[in-house]
Amino acid sequence: MNGREAAVGPGAMRRRWKTGAIFAGALVAAAGLFTAAAGLWAAPDPPAGGSAAAPAPTHAPPSPSAARPASGPSAPAPLTVYFLEVGHGDATVITTPGGRCVVIDAAGGRVGGEAVLSLLRRKGIKRIDTLVMSHADSDHIGGMPDILRSGIEVGEFLDPGYPHTTQLYARVLKAVKDRPGTRYRTAKAGDLLDWGKELTVRVVNPFPNPKNSNDSSIVIQLHYGRVAFLFTGDAGSRVERKMVARSGGGLRSQVLKVAHHGSKSSSSAPFLRCVRPEIAVVSTNSASADGPYKETIDRLRAVGAKVYQTGRYGMITVESDGKGYRLAKEREPEKREAPVPAPVAAAHP
Repeated sequence: MNGREAAVGPGAMRRRWKTGAIFAGALVAAAGLFTAAAGLWAAPDPPAGGSAAAPAPTHAPPSPSAARPASGPSAPAPLTVYFLEVGHGDATVITTPGGRCVVIDAAGGRVGGEAVLSLLRRKGIKRIDTLVMSHADSDHIGGMPDILRSGIEVGEFLDPGYPHTTQLYARVLKAVKDRPGTRYRTAKAGDLLDWGKELTVRVVNPFPNPKNSNDSSIVIQLHYGRVAFLFTGDAGSRVERKMVARSGGGLRSQVLKVAHHGSKSSSSAPFLRCVRPEIAVVSTNSASADGPYKETIDRLRAVGAKVYQTGRYGMITVESDGKGYRLAKEREPEKREAPVPAPVAAAHP
């Protein structure tokens, strides 16, 4: 990510907002004053519309009206995406400007289910409008039985439809079937999802006849105004090639949920050159700045992405007003002091 960043308040929230062109000298001066007080705010490119070679983002100080989310009775609610810390697994909660709630995956075992439910309780959310199972691997659906049996209302359940024979998957499907108010549906590339009139949401994968469970992952791109998010499940490089061939620069997204916990088998260089993420969130138990796989982190940094691992920074929250976004980390990584070298004994004659 280009530009300066400023840690603000508890939890070291990093604010980084983006806006359009500067309209007048007075607004430039006002924006400069705001920047001095709250850190640099920068303007994103709108997502490219089909060209993999779209120009790189440009950055400029904002006008005061666009530097932060609007406030007041007429201000729309923000889009907020929570990437939960659940160890080696995925769990993402999305709250939309229209008041809807979407959950994508629920990690492994009770850890994922409780992490999701705990966040929903803290936010006062009593309904999940869409529960997305990116694919049926245990580190993505382990907590779903607990969510489905918790009593919270679930509007629809989204499944890639890839045959899976595990008992865990069978329990998830039974829990869905036991809820007559929950609609079950499968997703395929090209589908449009209704998550509210403020958003454009499309399914980018799965394509027909995936080779394995990871390649069947539901990949979703969400647009809110000028800001786009890409949620990739565990999609591998074979599927990435298909997405690039079909969508090209249309994959451009400022925020990327890195596929397969940062695995070397995903996040291929051609795919990342199309997405060109500015923020890359890796859901992993790794606390290393280069973890879990340095090759993947290097490819992400090569396209200009700032990388955040949940095992290193805790829950990552990204909030957008449709014009820009800001990111908050749950914690800063611990700084380890360099070891003090042992004294060298003097040589005896």
